[in-house]
Amino acid sequence: MKSRPRSCLHDRRAFAASAGGFTGRYRQADTISFMIKTFQFRTETANGSFYQTVHAIDAKASVEKWINQIADLQNQVYSFDQNQVQNIIQQYSSGQLKVNVGKEPFFVVYQNHEKPQVVHIDKVNKGEPDFIASVTYLTTEQGGRKSYAASGYRPHV
Repeated sequence: MKSRPRSCLHDRRAFAASAGGFTGRYRQADTISFMIKTFQFRTETANGSFYQTVHAIDAKASVEKWINQIADLQNQVYSFDQNQVQNIIQQYSSGQLKVNVGKEPFFVVYQNHEKPQVVHIDKVNKGEPDFIASVTYLTTEQGGRKSYAASGYRPHV
């Protein structure tokens, strides 16, 4: 297989679904080609500045990954407290979170104590990818998985 510059080849189930960019049906040996981008979420509040790095296929997919990440990191020194995280999740779930990922500059705006709080989303230019990989699952007949690989599945390599 010829490698393609600036793109990664991944199995749809193992990565594309978890990266937010693939919906629909797929076959056992399907692969998909895309470039993973890096986004930095920057929030400046009265309590401090917070920075989170998210890897996703596009800015829209990065917002949901960021929300999951801040939920995992809540109450850490370098992240939001539990009340802020719950506020952001509630606003995201109810469609009240203002998200601009159509064109740069990317940002998210949420209400924090009746005041708008802006989260800047910066695209990080990393240049060439660290590596190019081709991942394909074997069919069951070839000795591969007997069940599907769920979103977020990390096979042993």
